[in-house]
Amino acid sequence: MEYGTAVEYYKAIDVIEAQEALLDLRIVTYPHAKQENQREIRRGFEKKAYPEGFRKEMDFVEFFKRMGHG
Repeated sequence: MEYGTAVEYYKAIDVIEAQEALLDLRIVTYPHAKQENQREIRRGFEKKAYPEGFRKEMDFVEFFKRMGHG
């Protein structure tokens, strides 16, 4: 792995941890949120869990192409 790629991945850790903290906060506040806000939170989770164009079955060659390497 190239040094620049390793540094980029290392910097992404903070972003991922911050996103995880926000997710935890949403989960904790969910029971106390208004019904409209609960729907918005649920829709956000559903979009992340089931992104458009995502399929469960994909071979490695197709994955490689989708990641921009082919």
